[in-house]
Amino acid sequence: MTALTALRFGFATLWIIAFSYAIVASFSFPSISGMYPRVAASIGLTLALLTLLLDIRAWRRSGDAVGSEADGSASAEVAAHNEGAVGRAFLRAARYGAWLVGLIFLFWLIGAVAAAGIFVLAFLLVESNARWPLLIAGPLAIMALLLGLANAVNLYWPEALFPLIS
Repeated sequence: MTALTALRFGFATLWIIAFSYAIVASFSFPSISGMYPRVAASIGLTLALLTLLLDIRAWRRSGDAVGSEADGSASAEVAAHNEGAVGRAFLRAARYGAWLVGLIFLFWLIGAVAAAGIFVLAFLLVESNARWPLLIAGPLAIMALLLGLANAVNLYWPEALFPLIS
């Protein structure tokens, strides 16, 4: 099994564990309030299981076995290429993981609505190099959507350390 394959299996397994925990934790919520997290986590768990099963199926079909290459030099070449691919995949995943950690930190620091707007603005600037109309419309749209949904279902956002929008 290549390192990249192991990384794919590990990532799907991590999501399976996270969604399973969310389902179990949702049973401690008062009556109806646990329904949404339970359904959302169940959908996520189903998709993560499907991803893992499809990855295992593709791995078995490819005949990827350790030491299956006949030529030692070719084997070293393949291993070097795979290690480079794993490094690139890990760095790409770590970059997006850092975006999510930053979003969660902003939620805690300034509140959900303001954090979502700043996150969308920063993400559009850095990752997509968007033009200015999208840079203005994107954060405003997400903030309006969050405020509208909160008002529609009487949702109160968790308290922030320094709330900008309530």
